[in-house]
Amino acid sequence: MLSQTISHYRIQRHIGTSVIGEVYLAEDTNLRRKVALTLLADSFVQNAARLSQLAQEARALSALNHPNIRFIYEAGQDQQQHYIATEFVEGPTLREHLATTRMPLPDALDAAVQIANGLTAAHAAGVLHRDLRPENVMVRPDGYIKLLDFGLAKLVEDEAPPVVTDAADPTPASAALPAQTEIIQYNDPYQTAPLSATKGLEAFMQTQIISRTQLWGIAGALSYYAPEHLRGERLDQRSDIYSLGIVLYEMCAGRVPFNGNSAAEMLRLLAAQPVKPLRNLLHDAPEELDWIVQKALAHKPEERYQTGKECLADLRRLKQKIELAAEQARFAALPPQHPQRFETRPIERPSGDSGANQFSQPSRRSGPTPRDSGALRRGTGGRALRDALDSLAVLPFVNVSNDPGTEYLSDGITETIISTLSRLADLRVMARSTVFKYKGRVVDPHAVGVELGVRGVLAGRVLLRGENLVVKVELVDAADGSLLWAESYQRPHGDIFELEAEIAKQITEHLRLQLSGEQEEKLAKRYTDNTEAYHLYLKGRFFWSQRSPEALKKAIECFLQAIKKDNHYALAYAGMTDCYTLLSWAAVPPREFVPKARMAVLKAIEIDEQLAEAHASLGFLTLWYDWDFLKAEQEFLRAIELNPNYPTAHHWYGYSLVVQERIDEGLERMRHALTLDPLSLIITTDIGEILYRARRYEAALDQLQKAIEMDPNFQLAYSWRAVCLLKLGRAAEVVREVEHGLRLFGGSVGRKTALAVACALTDERARAQMLFEQLQQDAQTEYVPPYYLASVAAQLGDFEQAFGYLERAYQERSGWVPWLKLDPMADVLRHDARFSDLLRRVGLKP
Repeated sequence: MLSQTISHYRIQRHIGTSVIGEVYLAEDTNLRRKVALTLLADSFVQNAARLSQLAQEARALSALNHPNIRFIYEAGQDQQQHYIATEFVEGPTLREHLATTRMPLPDALDAAVQIANGLTAAHAAGVLHRDLRPENVMVRPDGYIKLLDFGLAKLVEDEAPPVVTDAADPTPASAALPAQTEIIQYNDPYQTAPLSATKGLEAFMQTQIISRTQLWGIAGALSYYAPEHLRGERLDQRSDIYSLGIVLYEMCAGRVPFNGNSAAEMLRLLAAQPVKPLRNLLHDAPEELDWIVQKALAHKPEERYQTGKECLADLRRLKQKIELAAEQARFAALPPQHPQRFETRPIERPSGDSGANQFSQPSRRSGPTPRDSGALRRGTGGRALRDALDSLAVLPFVNVSNDPGTEYLSDGITETIISTLSRLADLRVMARSTVFKYKGRVVDPHAVGVELGVRGVLAGRVLLRGENLVVKVELVDAADGSLLWAESYQRPHGDIFELEAEIAKQITEHLRLQLSGEQEEKLAKRYTDNTEAYHLYLKGRFFWSQRSPEALKKAIECFLQAIKKDNHYALAYAGMTDCYTLLSWAAVPPREFVPKARMAVLKAIEIDEQLAEAHASLGFLTLWYDWDFLKAEQEFLRAIELNPNYPTAHHWYGYSLVVQERIDEGLERMRHALTLDPLSLIITTDIGEILYRARRYEAALDQLQKAIEMDPNFQLAYSWRAVCLLKLGRAAEVVREVEHGLRLFGGSVGRKTALAVACALTDERARAQMLFEQLQQDAQTEYVPPYYLASVAAQLGDFEQAFGYLERAYQERSGWVPWLKLDPMADVLRHDARFSDLLRRVGLKP
């Protein structure tokens, strides 16, 4: 009876049979993780040469630390029992998956890309799979593909096959074919000699399939073998590419192109007819798909893809093309949705504010202007200015309606006025993130002006009453608190565009700004004429500002609905880009949302080439995901040219300069962004991050303390403070602080990573290893940036795993990778040639 414990593995249950033995689910009692434990069959243990070869294969496979390849943890022996411990992968095999569902083309391509990704990494390490088929592909619940049993088919092929004789000739089949050249000469379907010309060939090939079928327990494996594999010739990476082509064909068509009962029959089928095009089986199969499959399945190896990397590139291009086409179709025809109630926090009104009563009796003026027939407006004269005001803060308009669901409207009007006025190069306008710090607070305009360093302060109140919109605005000279101008407006709800444009125009008049014709056009510019689309856009920005993954997804839906109302709404496309970008950093692998972000931002620029927000967003994508630093810089400069007051453009441009090691220039640009948005937590914190990357740790701590004083709960500032302390040798202090954060805020991936690194740099290395294993387990069910895992592995001294995770980060185009050269935590890796190679591939000078 099988012992319940083998070495430090506690067996839980039997889960299957492999080519080399029985497989069990077990627990590693040292590291407290699940493993797949294979107990080797006697046929391998009793043959010293085969056991030695198996150990050699295991060592080679253990170097394949790749997200699409099952990890090998250990090969060992406990008394007489030999075993191999591998990563336990939950989920069905691809064979089981195909048995229950027909894979849509996008899913099939995604799986093929991941398979090709794993094969490419294996081939680069000198390892062939040799038996790629759906039984050896696992589909995890989160969509990740894992390849199993790399190289193990070679162990079967190297065995001496059982002697089987042909009924027509008692000569053993293996003896009938003494030379490999004879197999090639007579078994090549491109030769004129019939297969029957070789005596005993059929028996020899049947011998091979009998041997393999007995050991693998699965008939039909030969359908996935390349012709040279069937002929017993030497294999290379092109043979695995052929198998990938068969798997891709089966995922799309639901069946393999050829299915024979023996190797000889398979060769006859391959010689007799070409592969049936997929477009004959699938009405929506693109021409490029057939081209890829036909190239992968070329009979002669020299006519196939020569490397997995070439095949992977074509698969990725086709996958992206299909995704973008699907997203464009979604934009064009969104299903109708039921109205939602957008709940927000309770409205905080300043004391003494009588709410709606303040707007209950708006005064009438003598007559409407031609542009606002039916509007009611009262103007209040103020003190005349001698000189123009060059700076302005627009405080968040107060929602005095009884319905909190209209909060987006007051916020949206505020944002639109800020955005409109920020297009004027001669006027410095405080950014949204700065002024919204005052939302819900009772403030003195004079004090606000002093704190922000601006001359003018605009405040307003908004009431939505039935179909009417009532707005009151006041412009105050922050130098002495005197009123410069006040106005009350009442308009139909649908006239919000004219209202916002008129407010912006009157502000410039009362600031005594002399506008050129071009500047007046900028002020009058309207991005949509559809009121519903505009309100949906405001709701989207309302959710976007909350930054949580749930809110960002709501924002995307709002932007999509806005685009359905007006498919030329450039700002809505830019808003979608920002949401997808943030989600790609924080919540999901970049491959899921970056193509959508790119499509949206390119559409925004196609509609309006002069939209600063779109150019800044494109620069962000180009910097972090394309790693084209020159192109990114051009986009940021274009955004700044179009809107000099857009702080995000300066902020992100600063990042692009720092990545290129122009650190002082980058810091100067970020500090300029801070003058435009002086209460921005993210810009304040990111300056601290750059000082850390410049190895100015004490200065970085001082900068980060400013952010913490602005908001004691801003966790990102604490994260960068922690790494500064680590580099200053204060790891024990970091352990205490991170543990405190874990108790207060929970166990986020970032906090676990910080704690693991801190423990690795103290005498708590065993705890660091345990935390590292927990992060690896977390990665099975949620997104853990592989760069985080690489950082922990590096500090633990496990350079093989560190570079494995860095390669994974590189493959998924992680936004963390361009920081590698300036990451102080990567110093322990810089001596390795792989580090320089990675920098070169990213586009950074080693």
